[in-house]
Amino acid sequence: MKIRSGFVSNSSSSSFLVAHRIHGKDLEQKIKKIFGEWPKDYPIKLPDFSKHIYDTIRNEDEIKTRDDYAEYEGYDSYEDWDDGDEEILDLLDKGFTVRFCSFSDDGGEPEDYILCNSDIHYSDHELVLKQEGGY
Repeated sequence: MKIRSGFVSNSSSSSFLVAHRIHGKDLEQKIKKIFGEWPKDYPIKLPDFSKHIYDTIRNEDEIKTRDDYAEYEGYDSYEDWDDGDEEILDLLDKGFTVRFCSFSDDGGEPEDYILCNSDIHYSDHELVLKQEGGY
């Protein structure tokens, strides 16, 4: 019989769809405007919260075209697409760059914990942030 020593983690992770028409400093400033003082009720002030979000987003693969998306998903042909892909394809057709990010609450960073356990949905003509789910 095997006995596990240590602790069993009850961690979770949340994935986010990020679609943007702005890039670089403009994207960074937009995220700062949205998340600059968020979360307001958190007991610890996080001065680099928006920077953490921006850095996470910019380090993910950029999906700019339908071909990029097919490659990202590992689809052999466009026939592999299903109804769940419609939102992403629509954003790509409208000129958005799409990225998929995730945050885990077991990474030790308070920013990740907050993002993982928050229901974030934001949308305007330049930026879409949507929590897709978690485990």
